[in-house]
Amino acid sequence: MIYPAFFPCPTWQFSEAQTAFANRTPMESGHARQRRRWNQTYTALDLNFIMATEIFSRWHEWAQANGFEWFTIPLDRVNGEKVDTDIRLTSVITYAYDAFDRVTVNVSAEVDGNYYG
Repeated sequence: MIYPAFFPCPTWQFSEAQTAFANRTPMESGHARQRRRWNQTYTALDLNFIMATEIFSRWHEWAQANGFEWFTIPLDRVNGEKVDTDIRLTSVITYAYDAFDRVTVNVSAEVDGNYYG
């Protein structure tokens, strides 16, 4: 799935960290709903989005419906270029109104494979 171009991309201030959690495979039955696929180091991201309140409602709806599955989104690299990266959200979506008609959203994500920004 491709992240809609009319939604804001994360700000360049996102952070990343190498993690030891294993890539997960969703399962339809059993005690654990996601099982380990293989042990490997992955990258965890903390993403910040800034958007107008009128867009936030539609963005949040899309993120709840699609964000916890793998999707492709352009992320900034250190050299300033944007690179399409496969991610999925992994945490609760938190948001705050930081100015009139502006919302800041924070959410964690994991990168499919190793990512070096």
